[in-house]
Amino acid sequence: MSSGLAGVESGATAADGAAWTEVLRNGIFTGRSLHHVPVPDTVDDVTSPGDEERRTDEAWRSIVEHYGDRPALEPEPDPLPEVALPPFDEDLDDEPDEPAYDSERFVPPLPPPLPRPTPRRAVAWAGVFGAPILLLVLLVFRVRTPALVDLVLLGWFVGGFVYLVATMPRAPREPWDDGSRV
Repeated sequence: MSSGLAGVESGATAADGAAWTEVLRNGIFTGRSLHHVPVPDTVDDVTSPGDEERRTDEAWRSIVEHYGDRPALEPEPDPLPEVALPPFDEDLDDEPDEPAYDSERFVPPLPPPLPRPTPRRAVAWAGVFGAPILLLVLLVFRVRTPALVDLVLLGWFVGGFVYLVATMPRAPREPWDDGSRV
């Protein structure tokens, strides 16, 4: 007859008792499979619900007791031997043998001077950019200005913007121009 455990019969001998002890020590037979359940070797290996907290408290206590302790460092190794450098040649030429630039290289022409706007256009651009900047500076430094100055700055900004939009060219510079420049 079989006891349910493969290879172990009901007529087991004393030598098989060691095998049963091993099965009981390392696992539990449930009838279908053997589940591993470790059995502690000593009483110290048995854990209770408060053991984890106790170990954590001991670890923190050790950290706090040794806070600020400096570890013992190994002595520094001997410094590296000094390397002998070849002597410096002081007979160097100040001028290079080759020119700094290649005479065959392309040198772009000087750019054309910036176009000068007409006086009306310059006043309009100054109103678009200058009036808000002036107003911002006055606000930052908390300078009290009469309402008339505020209206003049606002009119200068709006007037400059309207003038620049009204004088924009409606047609491209060249009939075939798509607007891009290289």
